[in-house]
Amino acid sequence: MSSQLLASTIAVALSLGGLYALLAVGFTAAYHMLGEANLAFGDTIGLATVFSAVVYAATRNLPLAVAVALAAAMAASLLVDHLVVGPLRGGADRLAPIIATVGAALVLRNLTLAPFGADDRSFPPVLGTGSVVVGSTALDTTALGAAVLLAVVGAATSLLFHRRWGRALVAVRDDPLGAALTGIPVRRLAAYVYACAGLVGACGGVLLAAHVRSAGAGAGWRITLLAFTAAIIGGGSLRGAAAGGVILGTLDAVAQVMIGSSWADAFGLMALVTLILLRPDGIRRVAVSSRP
Repeated sequence: MSSQLLASTIAVALSLGGLYALLAVGFTAAYHMLGEANLAFGDTIGLATVFSAVVYAATRNLPLAVAVALAAAMAASLLVDHLVVGPLRGGADRLAPIIATVGAALVLRNLTLAPFGADDRSFPPVLGTGSVVVGSTALDTTALGAAVLLAVVGAATSLLFHRRWGRALVAVRDDPLGAALTGIPVRRLAAYVYACAGLVGACGGVLLAAHVRSAGAGAGWRITLLAFTAAIIGGGSLRGAAAGGVILGTLDAVAQVMIGSSWADAFGLMALVTLILLRPDGIRRVAVSSRP
């Protein structure tokens, strides 16, 4: 591999790794803090980015378009929590909420397809088209944006888990019914978690759409797949999910160079299956504690 090709691969790996890490953290938030897997996550992001693309095409107002994406993702996430997961939370069947989110994903996807169609829409470069040169590697501005957002999310999470709300979230995750009986506002805490997960996911989704210059309803399932894979690689913790996203982005970049972009997703899934066989708990197993 030539030095130029190596530098290009590193740049793509860092860009995709940061974006996948941000999406993985958003997906993992509900699982790590509430013990719930929201498989409608990607379709809430797909809906939000399509809305954003439509608003930008109509107004050419980039800040407004980004704000619409963030608001739409948070609203959709809250609806999933309130209408789909919330009524099933704390029940004997822990699988029911997960299956319900699959139905929610289909509803959200069709709500996106019905008015806007299946064609991808052009998405603007949110952070510009420039790059930052580090050594011999030119990094996309979206990679730097994802890195900054990851740092902010990490700091906020660490602060949260050292406060009363963080301890309450641990109680809700371990025993929702018992937490409710002690006076912890389970529904309100869950709503906060889903809203924050939607916000973080929307940030990652907007940057990813800006990176590939397009947004479409079909991106939802791929976002869920990427975030879920990274979360599994990371073992279900927030820090592990971020690391899993970077690993998955690196594998994706290498696969694009070695076997082509059309097989990149399959390469990532094969890596996931291999990891599950060799290390079922992931690279960083979730600890039963108040740490993120």
